Amino acid sequence: MDYITELSKEHSLAVTNRVAKAIGKDSSELKKIIDILYNEKAPLPVRASWVLTAIQDKQPELLEPFIPLFLDTIHRFTAEGIRRHIAYVLAEQEIDENYHGELLIQCYKLMNSPKESVAVKVHAMQAIANVAIKNPDLKKEFKAAIELQLPQTTAAFHARAKKVYKDLKL
Repeated sequence: MDYITELSKEHSLAVTNRVAKAIGKDSSELKKIIDILYNEKAPLPVRASWVLTAIQDKQPELLEPFIPLFLDTIHRFTAEGIRRHIAYVLAEQEIDENYHGELLIQCYKLMNSPKESVAVKVHAMQAIANVAIKNPDLKKEFKAAIELQLPQTTAAFHARAKKVYKDLKL
C-alpha cells in the first residue's frame, strides 16, 4: 500500500484502520508510517499518529522498538494530536525499565505543562502511574504532582486522577 496516498485521501477512522490492517504484523511496514510521522508535511504526520493508536490497540509489540524514539521526540511535535497519540502509546505500552527514567522526565513535563491539552496530560499521568505501580517509592511525589494540577484542570483529569489513586492505593 502507498501510505502517503492513502493518508492523503481523508482524515478518518476508516483510513486509519485500512492502513493499520495493511501494516499487519510487519515492522518494516510500520517503519514507513514512522517515516511519514517524522518526515512528511502536515497533515500527514497527524494522520500517521492516528495509525500508531490503531497499531497500539491491535499489535502493541510492533511499537516497542520505537519507544526510545518517542520518548526522545514527543516534545518536538507542535501538533497536539501527535503528542496525544504518542502519549497514548506510552501509557498503554509495557515500557522496559531501562526507559523508566526518561519516561518519567518526559511525562512529568507533559502532565505539568499549563499549555498541554487534558488528553495529553491524562495519558502522561497514566504512563507515570504504570511506572509508580512497580516503584512504590515514586507514589508520594506523583500524588503531590497530581494534586498541584487538580485546581486548574478539567473533569477528565480529575477522573483519571481518581482512577490512578485507586490503582496506586493512595
